[in-house]
Amino acid sequence: MQMYVAGNSFIHRMDPRAKITVLATILVLIFLVSNPLWLLGVSGVSVAIFLISGLSYQQFRPLIRMVMVLAVIMLILQGFSWPGERALFWLFGRFDFTLEGTLVGLSVALRLFNLLFAAPALMVTTPPERLILGLNMLKIPYKYCFVIAGTLTFFPILQATSDEINAAQKSRAFDLLERRGFVSKLQGFFPQLLPLILLSLRKAYNLQIAIESRALGRVFRKGTRRTYLVEMKMTGMDYAVVFLCLVACLVTIVFRIMGYGTL
Repeated sequence: MQMYVAGNSFIHRMDPRAKITVLATILVLIFLVSNPLWLLGVSGVSVAIFLISGLSYQQFRPLIRMVMVLAVIMLILQGFSWPGERALFWLFGRFDFTLEGTLVGLSVALRLFNLLFAAPALMVTTPPERLILGLNMLKIPYKYCFVIAGTLTFFPILQATSDEINAAQKSRAFDLLERRGFVSKLQGFFPQLLPLILLSLRKAYNLQIAIESRALGRVFRKGTRRTYLVEMKMTGMDYAVVFLCLVACLVTIVFRIMGYGTL
């Protein structure tokens, strides 16, 4: 999956600070409530974000498959391990698959769905440099912004490096990864591991030299104001999105205090 996918949708045009607010709101909501029906409503928002962004399903298909597999695993584990009085069925006459465990499993699965679906949909519609700028404008220290951006770009870079190694090995008739069978694929993975680690360390060393040569983390004198090459301004629509997010958080907190949204 790429770090940034160009586009002209409403989500692409949003200010990064508004996107960060939306993502933070989704995280707050999914951990404030545990009722599957409430979480299903939050999931509807996540799906709407994905559809509005105009992203391709094919690009996110591996992620969607992973979410579905994790959801089924959590549902099965919680169904058999969570204690409850109402059993839906029994396995081998001993292990109860309880209704209470099913509801807890659905809650965990929906939380995973929102966490692994909304976050990439918002992040891949934002260029990394604008994301760093947005975080920095939210008064987050630049060093932490750089760490966050580096973490987000690490996996795409690692995947690209792995593809380069795989292509180089294929050109030398090394095709164990293309063979069928788990053991054959595992045997083909280990010869990739060492060059992948070495190339990653080399990239990290080059990155260290680059950031030191640009005086990353330089302390400004007191009273000086940091300037930016690109000045971002939030539009009225961005402020409206932030306002709706704050209202959603406030309403959810009030309902949570009143006892709603729980199992």
